[in-house]
Amino acid sequence: MSKLLGAICIVKETFDEYSNGDGPDATLNKKELTELLKKEILGDSAPSEEIDVFFNTLDTDGDGVVNYEEYGISNAEVDKFFKMLDEDGDGVVDYMEYVTFVASFCLLLQCKDA
Repeated sequence: MSKLLGAICIVKETFDEYSNGDGPDATLNKKELTELLKKEILGDSAPSEEIDVFFNTLDTDGDGVVNYEEYGISNAEVDKFFKMLDEDGDGVVDYMEYVTFVASFCLLLQCKDA
């Protein structure tokens, strides 16, 4: 299995672990998403205001739950992320652009933990 496919599987498995069920009808309510964020990403010190904003951003249809489509990354989000990484706008992310992103992301995580 490729690294990318493995990463996608991990995202799906993590969603399933915290959601209220399996399959296409599985959703995350606010409590489940908060638990996922605190245990997998942000830690116990995550401000509830940030979680509220994140939940409301993901819950695009406003039904009070986040389904896998809402939780997953849309093509538009991938395009936006790619354009952010492609600093020189040449249509490819070269090694230095990638390293810059990874280093910035790691620094951001270290600062958040401090």
